[in-house]
Amino acid sequence: MKENAIATVNFADWVEDAQRYWFYTDKQDPGPSAEPDNDQAYYPLAMGNTWTYDYNGQQMVTSIESCKNGEYVTSNSLNPASGKMKKVNGEYFSDGLEKGNMQMMLKDKLQAGDRWEAKFKANGLECVYVYTVKEVLKSKTVNGKEYRDVAVVETDSCYVINGARMSMNAFTQNYYARGTGLILTTTSGVMGNGSCPLLSHDLK
Repeated sequence: MKENAIATVNFADWVEDAQRYWFYTDKQDPGPSAEPDNDQAYYPLAMGNTWTYDYNGQQMVTSIESCKNGEYVTSNSLNPASGKMKKVNGEYFSDGLEKGNMQMMLKDKLQAGDRWEAKFKANGLECVYVYTVKEVLKSKTVNGKEYRDVAVVETDSCYVINGARMSMNAFTQNYYARGTGLILTTTSGVMGNGSCPLLSHDLK
């Protein structure tokens, strides 16, 4: 039964969930840090920033609507539920995987081979996302535009059963360009080969 459930993972649903919940935080998150240096940030944070993606053949816009005490409220055009994000000492935190369980999702200082984990529960199961920096590219061209200093962060989705970790064979590769943000999401494994590229962005 578990194998059948894993095999039904859909790339479009995966990306929608990621865009909807990636930024969500609550009162248990770390305190705010100074305004981030967006020129060197892998995910620039500023009120009014927008990113438009090709999501399964339709446009999807992620935007930052407001900011208060270092907490950024975000929205997604395909799913209007708002979320929040904070950056502390160059690290981005979210409890989007499990409310109230703050986990690091990204950081600005990255090099190939870096690895960290996010532990959470989903549908009553213990889960772990294992993040690995696969490489840091000098440049990457997406939708005809070249971006510089691009970190490729792969997520390996795992269950923990009887204390043993088991990979779902569901992988997501997020490409982050310094000073721009997420420029491309691809998938592999049971989700098949999918792609969600950045079409345009407007950074304040």
